[in-house]
Amino acid sequence: HGVLIGQKSLHPLLRAMTVELVKTIDLDHEIDPVPDKGAGLVCPTCARGMENHPYMGTNLVRIDTCYSCRQVWLDTDEVGTMSLLYARTSRQEEWFEEASRERLRELRAVPGLAGTCDASVEVTHYLVLGFIASRLL
Repeated sequence: HGVLIGQKSLHPLLRAMTVELVKTIDLDHEIDPVPDKGAGLVCPTCARGMENHPYMGTNLVRIDTCYSCRQVWLDTDEVGTMSLLYARTSRQEEWFEEASRERLRELRAVPGLAGTCDASVEVTHYLVLGFIASRLL
């Protein structure tokens, strides 16, 4: 059992489903992988083969996408795991943004760094995002 949705609807759907979960999710909680059942699916709309690929670059859940119709087939157990991944990533981004703002405030308070710290924050931002992404894999 599952549902076929448009690719453009996927992230708004997950965002809406995880509003409360983002506030409480434990960033260190291990997420169990979902056994893949979808390899070789045919798109219900156009009857072409769907591509089976990992969601968010992890091997925790694999989804099936028809790039011709821009549709995604989601099994019911996949949606739950995708919601956990989405919420955890959103929470990590919130944590990082707050930590970045706090660090910037600290750097601005250091004499002689006030004018130079804004440019370096952008570089630090990308480095930390890479660290966050590595924790998801």
